[in-house]
Amino acid sequence: MTNRSKMSFEFVDDVSGFRAPNSLVVRLDGRLRRKRDLLRALASGLKFPNYFGCNWDALEECLNDLSWLGQQSGIVLIHKYRPLADVGQRRVYADILRQAQANQRLPLRVVFPRSAQPQMDKAVADASQ
Repeated sequence: MTNRSKMSFEFVDDVSGFRAPNSLVVRLDGRLRRKRDLLRALASGLKFPNYFGCNWDALEECLNDLSWLGQQSGIVLIHKYRPLADVGQRRVYADILRQAQANQRLPLRVVFPRSAQPQMDKAVADASQ
């Protein structure tokens, strides 16, 4: 069982000004309202291997490995907008991110705009049930 108390998302007023020195920063700048678009953006930004299956299981597997990135002090995923129009898909995504934060050998920070906080908090709460 994972320790979910240590997992958290960060919400900031200005994602464009967010900096994380000494970390691999992946900026997810598009609206990414569809699962396919989000997964492709993550695969590109995190340089997922060619075998990435572009589905939730593959995302979970890749986020819990990241060995192909080599030596990193941490990874930061910065979302410019609230991802995914579908509430159920957003819940799955939030749960995968939280699990990856708990299981990660490298620190994984997940940043959203402050305007997305109510929806992401709800996704986290729904995923915890």
